[in-house]
Amino acid sequence: MAIEHASVQVVRKPWGVADLHPWSSSDGSGDAIGELWFQRPDKNAPIPALLLKLLFTSDDIDQASGAVPSIKWPITPCSRKSSRR
Repeated sequence: MAIEHASVQVVRKPWGVADLHPWSSSDGSGDAIGELWFQRPDKNAPIPALLLKLLFTSDDIDQASGAVPSIKWPITPCSRKSSRR
């Protein structure tokens, strides 16, 4: 199996954030960035069975409200702070 480097697509969302560091150097100073999608760089390649995306929120996402209908599992928040001391 060959290894491919994924391309990153920035998806702007009203509940997103401006600062994605350390996850990405994308600039969210205009519209807030809510998702980073990692996709195959070759547009003619077969569509993969899995879409990997990172979500960035400035507020809690309420699954019951339908704000993120494609997520069917519990959301575990990631902290930017290191747990090491």
